[in-house]
Amino acid sequence: MFYRSVSKYDVKYTSFIGDGDAKVHKWLLKSPPYSNVKIKKIEAVNHFAKRMLARINKIKQDDNKTTILSDGKKLHGKGRMADGQAIKFKIYFGKAIREDKSNLDDMCKRSWAIF
Repeated sequence: MFYRSVSKYDVKYTSFIGDGDAKVHKWLLKSPPYSNVKIKKIEAVNHFAKRMLARINKIKQDDNKTTILSDGKKLHGKGRMADGQAIKFKIYFGKAIREDKSNLDDMCKRSWAIF
C-alpha cells in the first residue's frame, strides 16, 4: 500500500493507525517506502482497552482458585470483580485515554485512578 501510493495516486502517507499486534510499523522502520518522509504510527485506543479487558479476564481465570488477596479472600466471589465491572474498566480506560490524549501526565493519572 505504501509503496504503490506514489505511483498510483501520487500520495505519500505520513501516518497509519496500528493495533499494537501488527508488524507493519517494524517493517516500515526497516524498509521506509519514501526517502524523505517519516511515517508515524497512531495507536488504536480501542485496541488498548480491549487488551486491558483480556488481561483482567486472564487474571480472573488463572488466579481464581489459588490466589489469596491481602484481605484473606480469593479474587472471585461475592463482593469481587464481576464480568460487568471488568467491562466498565475497559470503557473507563479508553475514555481516560481519549479525553487526555494531549496531556500524558493527566492521561496516566486518570488511567491509574480507575484502579
